[in-house]
Amino acid sequence: TRVRSSAASDVYKRQALMDFEWIVDNPQYKFNNPRLEQIKSDLLSSIKSFKDYLLRNTTENEFGRLIISDFIRRDEEKFISYKKELHKWADDICKNYDELIRIMRASA
Repeated sequence: TRVRSSAASDVYKRQALMDFEWIVDNPQYKFNNPRLEQIKSDLLSSIKSFKDYLLRNTTENEFGRLIISDFIRRDEEKFISYKKELHKWADDICKNYDELIRIMRASA
């Protein structure tokens, strides 16, 4: 899905994640089910954390691609830690998204 592919750092995928974040954060798309609202809130939190972590540790080049900061790339331990943390947030996004879809389908 578009959400799963958004965990990478190219321009299109970042835009897809930001578009999805806008939809999830938009009060117009409020659920009547409190459980769905909680999952949506968790999803939004995961998206924001992923995006914040990514943007804190990268710079954008002239082609719009994100480049990992030098202080991370030059230190293998920091690089491995950075990737693990980024994957953790991406996994949280997918987990929350899957849960949201599963519960929506079950209540339909």
